[in-house]
Amino acid sequence: MMDVRAFEPAMCCSTGVCDPSVDPRLARFSADRDWLKSQGAAVSRFILAPPSHPPLTLRT
Repeated sequence: MMDVRAFEPAMCCSTGVCDPSVDPRLARFSADRDWLKSQGAAVSRFILAPPSHPPLTLRT
């Protein structure tokens, strides 16, 4: 099984869609993640927080 780990910059939420201008790369990554999961890959997302906070781990 393939294990994919994505490290993302800190955003206001896990999707980034609440920003006034949605980054099209976020939507593309979401679609790619869904495809990888359908192929049996384990996909983990890590949102990088400021140095004073530990990274958030989102299991998707």
